[in-house]
Amino acid sequence: MKKAGLLYIACIFVLGCLPLSRADTSGPLNIIISPNSTRVAVPTSDGIFVHNAHTGEVLSRFTATLPGEMPPPQVLTFSANASMLASGHGNRIYVSETATGKALALLDGYPDSITALALSPDGKILASAGGDWTVRLWEFSTRKYIRSLTGHPGAVNAIAFSPDGKTLASAGSTLRLWDITTGELRYAPDKDLGSINRICFSPDGKLLATGGGWDFTVHLWDVNTRNLLKSLKPHTGEIRDIAFSPDGHTLATASADKTLTLWDVNTRSLRSRFSAYVDKEKMLTTKDRRKTYDVSAVKFSQDSGHLVIASRAGTLHFYELKNGQYRPTYLDLKKVIVNP
Repeated sequence: MKKAGLLYIACIFVLGCLPLSRADTSGPLNIIISPNSTRVAVPTSDGIFVHNAHTGEVLSRFTATLPGEMPPPQVLTFSANASMLASGHGNRIYVSETATGKALALLDGYPDSITALALSPDGKILASAGGDWTVRLWEFSTRKYIRSLTGHPGAVNAIAFSPDGKTLASAGSTLRLWDITTGELRYAPDKDLGSINRICFSPDGKLLATGGGWDFTVHLWDVNTRNLLKSLKPHTGEIRDIAFSPDGHTLATASADKTLTLWDVNTRSLRSRFSAYVDKEKMLTTKDRRKTYDVSAVKFSQDSGHLVIASRAGTLHFYELKNGQYRPTYLDLKKVIVNP
C-alpha cells in the first residue's frame, strides 16, 4: 500500500500537476543551515526545500525539470547571505536562487562525483571538489573555469572561503590554504589530520577550525602564523558541524554522539556540554532510532544569543545560550506540507 502511494505521487509529479508534496520521511536527512542562520535546506525525493529557519515555513523548492534528471544531492552549501544555494548531484553542480528555487547555473560533465562545494562571500566564485582529489574554481556569472588547485594526497571532504574571500581552505586527510587570486598554495601543514569533514573560519578570518571524522577531533588554527593553537577532543563520535558565533567569542561543535559543546575562543577552554535535544519523545520518529538523534548542522543566531540545531531526522531545535535552556519551539520539517 505504501509503495502504491509513493508511485501515485511520482506519477502526478511526472504530469507536472502536483498539488501537494510531502518531504521524504524514509530516513535521516542531511540538512544544512545558512551561515546567517535564516534559512534551512532540506534535500528530499521531491527536490531541495528551503525553509525559514525561525518558523519552518517553506520559502521555495528547487527541482529538475524532469524526473530522474537530478539525482539526490550529495553536498549542499549556502552563499554567505543565504540568497543562493549550491548543490552537487553526482557529477553535476546546480546553483539556485533560494527566494524562488530558480536555477541560476548548471555545471555539467564534471570529471568525478562532487564531494564539497563553497560559494565566495561576494557570490562571484564557486569552489568545488571531486573524487579526483582536486579543487576547482569557477567564475559564477559566466560559468567559466578559472583554475585547479592540486596537491591533496586524497579525497577533499570540505572547503571554505575566508570572510574576505581571499583565501580558500580545503581539507581531507590534510589541510591546505590557497590564495584565490593567484592559486598559490599558502600553507600545508606536515601533519596527518585524520579525516577532516568540516571547516569554518572565524568572523574576522584570523582563526580556522577544522572538524574530524574518525578521530573525533577539532583543531583550532591561527591563519596568519599558521600555528596549530589547540586540539580539542570534546566528543566520542564523528564531528557533524562546527560554528563560530558572530561575535567571535564562542565555538560550537556538534557530534554524532548526540552532544554539543561550547568553547571560549580566547582561552580555548570548554564552557559547557549538553545533550543535542531537549525532548527525546518527539525525536523518536525514524525507523532506525540509532540515527534519530544525530546532529546534521548547528549555527548561531545573528546576535549570538542562541543556537539553531538541525537533526538528521529533519527537525530544528533552538537553544538559548544565556540561560542554558531550550526554547519550547520545535519544528519538524519532514511534516511540512508544501503547496508549490
